[in-house]
Amino acid sequence: MCAIQEKRFWSKSRSYAIHGNERSGWTINFGKSPFVIRIYDKYLEQKQKNIDTTIKKRIELELHADKAEAVIDEWLLNDD
Repeated sequence: MCAIQEKRFWSKSRSYAIHGNERSGWTINFGKSPFVIRIYDKYLEQKQKNIDTTIKKRIELELHADKAEAVIDEWLLNDD
C-alpha cells in the first residue's frame, strides 16, 4: 500500500484529489484551478502505452489565465 492510498502526506492545501490504481499508477492533485500541483507515476503511465522510459515520477504545475501570465512574466524578468 502506498503513501497516497494511506493519505500519509502533508499539505497546506486544503484541496486535494487522489485517483488511480495499482495497475495504472496513482495521481494526486493539490490545489484548485488556476493553480494545481500534480504528482503521478510517469513510468506506469508510459508502460500502459508500451513506451519505455526511465522517468519514474513526474511533478507538474498547472496554471491558468492570470496566474500563468504572472509566472511567465516573473520568470522572464529574472532569467539571468
